[in-house]
Amino acid sequence: MNLKRIRQIIIAAICSFSLVGIAAAQKDMTSAPGTGTTGEDMKSAPGTTAAPGAITTAPGTNTPAEGYHSALAPTAAESGLIATGWRVSKLNKATVYNDANEKVGKIDDFIVTKDGSLTFAIVNLGRFLGYGNYLVAIPVNRFSQIVPKAILPGKTKADLEKLPRFEYKLILGK
Repeated sequence: MNLKRIRQIIIAAICSFSLVGIAAAQKDMTSAPGTGTTGEDMKSAPGTTAAPGAITTAPGTNTPAEGYHSALAPTAAESGLIATGWRVSKLNKATVYNDANEKVGKIDDFIVTKDGSLTFAIVNLGRFLGYGNYLVAIPVNRFSQIVPKAILPGKTKADLEKLPRFEYKLILGK
């Protein structure tokens, strides 16, 4: 036998043994570990409900997925509000202007009460080169609008700097 043929046989043997190891490592996943429940039992479990945060609508639609019923699912009217609303993550870091179109700060955060009301916008007035952030709490009803552009009428940056500094340690839940 020549050297080339011996190498081919050795490589084939190594590959075969490695595949045997992979096949041996496979485990029967049709039962829940330690329960004796089979895969068939799991498919037909009565009262199946979705886990919190699970996708419960049929792909590409706003209709509930087959078999999903929940009191938490939005009504048709609520779905309309969701579709026309704004994500808070898109409002954070939005620049705040006054009615003279001067930049006065950036929205840093929002404060929501226990009943779900949006009460305050935390505005970052910034400092030289962004160091020493100065945060102030502004009631959201003082803004003439927040989207698509946050406008705080009648206030300059100097006016806002006179407000007490906001600190997150002052609120629960930080």
